[in-house]
Amino acid sequence: MKSLLDGKSNEKQYEVLKKIGSGGFGEVYLANDLINKKQVAVKVFQQSLEQDDETVVDWEREAEQALTLKDDHIIEAYEFVHPTPNDETPAYYLVMQLADRGSVRGLIDSQKNAQQLLDEVTLVDLFKQMLLGLRVIHQTYLHRDIKPENMLFAGDVLKLSDFGLAKHIDQATRTRTYKGWGTYKYMAPESWTLGKMSPATDIYSLGIVLFELATLQLPFSSADVVELENLHRYGERPRVRSINSRISTKLDGIIYRMMMQPPSSRYQSIDEILNELEKTPPSAPLSPTLQRAAGLAQQLYTQKTAQMAAQQKRDDNKIERTKLNVVKVGEFVQVVNDVIEKFNQAAPESKIFLSMGDRDHYTVIWDGIDLITLSIQPFLETIKLKGQSITSYVDVSFRVPARPNEGMCFVLCIDENDLSDYGQWKVLENTFSPLITSPGVYPLSAEISQLQNLQRQGNAMGQFQYEIRDGVAEELETTIAKALEYHQQSLVKRERFEAELSDWESDDGFGY
Repeated sequence: MKSLLDGKSNEKQYEVLKKIGSGGFGEVYLANDLINKKQVAVKVFQQSLEQDDETVVDWEREAEQALTLKDDHIIEAYEFVHPTPNDETPAYYLVMQLADRGSVRGLIDSQKNAQQLLDEVTLVDLFKQMLLGLRVIHQTYLHRDIKPENMLFAGDVLKLSDFGLAKHIDQATRTRTYKGWGTYKYMAPESWTLGKMSPATDIYSLGIVLFELATLQLPFSSADVVELENLHRYGERPRVRSINSRISTKLDGIIYRMMMQPPSSRYQSIDEILNELEKTPPSAPLSPTLQRAAGLAQQLYTQKTAQMAAQQKRDDNKIERTKLNVVKVGEFVQVVNDVIEKFNQAAPESKIFLSMGDRDHYTVIWDGIDLITLSIQPFLETIKLKGQSITSYVDVSFRVPARPNEGMCFVLCIDENDLSDYGQWKVLENTFSPLITSPGVYPLSAEISQLQNLQRQGNAMGQFQYEIRDGVAEELETTIAKALEYHQQSLVKRERFEAELSDWESDDGFGY
C-alpha cells in the first residue's frame, strides 16, 4: 500500500499510517487527511485476477449508498476514489469517518472477559442509537448485514457502517450471489430460504445482536451451518430474562418479538420499536393476580411461538419434499427409458417405447399395445415401511385382463435428517396377500394403502409379507419381460377361445 493516496480533487491527500482492519472486501487503513487536517479510515477494495465489471459495480454501489446516507448514527463517507490510467498501483478506495473507539463486537468481548453484564440503562441507550441509525437506512435501503462488527463507536456515539450488502428497499433481494451473503449467526429465517426481505429482516438481525449484548451469548450457536439454519428457522427462542434476570420484562418482550420466525410476527418498522420503548410502565405495581396472569400469558405466547415454528417446519418440509419428488420422478423415468433402450437394442425389429400421459402417469407400449402402466404417487407426509421413510410410490401394473392385480411397486426412500440427499428408489416386493389365490404368481401391485393400514394395525394377522430392496433397473427388466409373457399367454387363450367358438359355430351353433 502506498504511503500517500490521492483524493478526488487533491493529489497525495491521504497519508496512510497503518492497517486497522480487513475482510472479504479488502482492507481498512488509518490515514491522515492532509488537506482537512483530521484522521480518516480508508477502505481499499481487494483487487484480484478474477475481478470483473460486476465486482466494480458492486463497489460503486456500496460507495454510492455510503455517500448518500447522512446521520449522526451512520459512519459518514467522504469520497470514493477510482484509479486513474496512469496510477502505478490502481485501487478503488472509500474514504470514511474514523471510528476511534472500536465496535460493538469489541464491547461484547470485553464484557465477556470481565464476566460483567451491561446494565439495562446502557443497553437501552445503545439500542436506541442502533434504531436511529437503522431508521435512516430504511428510508432508502435494507442493510441486510446487521451484526456487532458493523456497529462502530466514534467517540461515545454508536454508528452503523458497511453497506456492502445493502439494497434499495424496492429492489429484488432473492439472491445469494451478492458479496458476503450476510453473517450466518444473525441471519433471519427468510434470508436462509431466499425469501422476500423487508425491514423486518434487519429487525430480526438487530434482535439477535441485542440478545447477545444483554446476555453475552447468542440465542443459537452451532459450528454446523445446516444445524444453525434449522435453529434460526425452527428453533425455540430463549428469553433474555432466562439468562439475565436483571433485564426488565418490557425489554425482554421487545427483543423476543424482534426474533420471531415469521416476518409478520415481528415489528414492521423501527418507529414501532421506538414507540414501544417510549411507553411508560404503570406507576402502581401489579397485583399478585395480574403478575400471575402476565406470567401465564408470556408462557402461552412462548408455546404458541413454538407451535408456529413447528407448523412452519412441517410446511417447509412438504414444499421441500414436493421439489425433491419432482427431481426423483424424472430420475425414475430416466431409469425406465434406459431399460427400454437396452431392450430395443436387443430387439431392434420389435421396439417398445414410453408414452407420457401427464407427469405422474406413463404407459409402456409395444406394437400398438399397452403393456404396462406406471402411476406415480408423491406423498405430502412421509410414511414408514420396514424402517424406511418413503415420500413417493410408483405402481407398475400389467395391462392384461387376466392379471388385474399383478405388477410391481417402487418406493422413494429418503433420510429425513438430510433433505439435501434426494433419496434412493427401491423395490417394494409384496410376496403374500389374501388377494392372491395361487402361490408363486408375480407380486401384487397397488398395495401401498393396504400395507399402510396394516402397518398401523401392526400387521397382526400376518396378511402381507413384503420387503424393500435394491435393484430397480433389474426389476423393471423383469417386469417388461413378464408383461410380454403375459401378453403371449393372453393371445394363446384368445386363439384357443376363437378355435372353440369356430368349432361350435360349425355344429350349427347347437353343439350336436
